[in-house]
Amino acid sequence: MSDTDLFHDTDPPPATFRRAALLAAAGPAALGLGLTLRDVSAAGELVRLPAVWIGVTALMVPALYIGSALAGRAPSARVVGQAVADALTRSSVLLLGLAPGLLFLVATAGFSSTAQVLVLGAAALGAAAGLATIYRRLFKGGGFGLRALFVAWATVLVGIGIQLFHQTHI
Repeated sequence: MSDTDLFHDTDPPPATFRRAALLAAAGPAALGLGLTLRDVSAAGELVRLPAVWIGVTALMVPALYIGSALAGRAPSARVVGQAVADALTRSSVLLLGLAPGLLFLVATAGFSSTAQVLVLGAAALGAAAGLATIYRRLFKGGGFGLRALFVAWATVLVGIGIQLFHQTHI
């Protein structure tokens, strides 16, 4: 089975799911590494960012499913799960692609606040890529109501993610 078949209707072997789960966590972990370059004692960032990234997504997906059902366009739970897995994987691949250049910029930045802005900017790009993937997979071609539902859901998702990231310290 090729990697492009990872999230289609056939059940891939468990090793493929493990690989996808590791990939989904690797991108946010790379960003967490960027936050630790200035302060080695902040090694918890390697765990905190992926935990918030994946945890908030898992927390909010049922709300999206219920909202879309109430709006009259509920995809199957399997389709929603596949779209979310694809979004996490795609956003992580983007973050992994940005990581080498980002880590260089963070390492050479004069201020830790500059490093934080760079890392959070990359996180925003990754989140946007993931949200765009979910929208395309589930709601493309939907009317204004579905678009409004998705924008409201995405706003709450990002808000909870930012709040949890700033409140948790590992």
